[in-house]
Amino acid sequence: MELSLLDKLSGTLANAATVTLGTGLGLMLRGRLPERMARIMVQGVGLTTLFIGISMASALGKARGGAID
Repeated sequence: MELSLLDKLSGTLANAATVTLGTGLGLMLRGRLPERMARIMVQGVGLTTLFIGISMASALGKARGGAID
């Protein structure tokens, strides 16, 4: 089954769109949110990133590879 270029790039395009949207929102809200709320949001994103990273790292220990010639 041959994938089209759009099928191959769909994840990359979705990622670029969400980063662009987040950047735009961040620039629009800069200075308008209370300092405490901004700090909590940054900490939440950091904790989420740590959770995803640790989850993915633990999954690597369960992975099995095939024989290498």
